Amino acid sequence: MQNSSLSSGGSFGPLSPYINPYLTQIRAKGYKARSICDQVCALKMFGRWLKRTGREVRDLTEAVTCHFLRCYPKDAAPATLRRLLALLRRIGATPAATASRPSPSEQLTCAYERFLLKERDLSQRTVLWHRGFVTRFLSEKFGSRPPNLSNLRALDVTAFVQRHAHRHSPAQARNLLGALRSFLRYLHYRGLVDRDLSLVVPKVACWSFSIGPKHLAP
Repeated sequence: MQNSSLSSGGSFGPLSPYINPYLTQIRAKGYKARSICDQVCALKMFGRWLKRTGREVRDLTEAVTCHFLRCYPKDAAPATLRRLLALLRRIGATPAATASRPSPSEQLTCAYERFLLKERDLSQRTVLWHRGFVTRFLSEKFGSRPPNLSNLRALDVTAFVQRHAHRHSPAQARNLLGALRSFLRYLHYRGLVDRDLSLVVPKVACWSFSIGPKHLAP
């Protein structure tokens, strides 16, 4: 399948001039057709989101891509957007990265990611799924503030699940619940919270609950 046929199947928003260079790059690196199609879908969604939110290519930073990923944690998107941003910086379409200290939430998420990779031996793909959901959970609970984990309650967990699980397919919902359960276990394992809040995360079919198990007060 040629670059032109892949890049012509709908609007990529402000990314449109850069799709063919991106496709040329990943073809040269040996990506398979299925992976390329997944990446094109991710770029199309990202480009349309940029257009809806009034952003231009020159505005792209890691913060912008992270904002998008919190809204659309798709399989191919994190790695795809990293490759896209690197390409755009290399050709001068977007400014070079500026060094910045990771926020407390980012430091916590990165520590959890290293734990999954090194101590749980999970695949990079699985870890990216976990990271996307955990980033969203921390952002919704703490916003831009440092995460005060002592304030986490069972109701924070159940409310997050009720807001998001029904928006996903059963398979994606299982991923969300598994990621959340794993992260909460990690917090307890590291001594960052007093209680194992993973116990309040429901099974995939249990959407109607309103409180956690009785042995864990909200």
